[in-house]
Amino acid sequence: MLSERLGKWHFWLFLIGFNLTFIPQHFAGMLGMPRRMYTFLPERGTRDLEPGFYRGRRVPAGRSRVFLVGISSAHTGRGARGQ
Repeated sequence: MLSERLGKWHFWLFLIGFNLTFIPQHFAGMLGMPRRMYTFLPERGTRDLEPGFYRGRRVPAGRSRVFLVGISSAHTGRGARGQ
């Protein structure tokens, strides 16, 4: 059985990573950045949003590691003791 603690970590990392990735893109669009651009445009004031976007896209890697640890611990019988 999967660990509830690791499940909660996975959920919160998913929520934080999703918001860190896509909220800067939303605000960049509100500031007038065209869609399907591969770089942020400094003349539109969207350059300040770039660090949040790049930090946010690293969170899914950590989230995936937490998920895989939960799966492997459940598979070996170490996860969710006493449930």
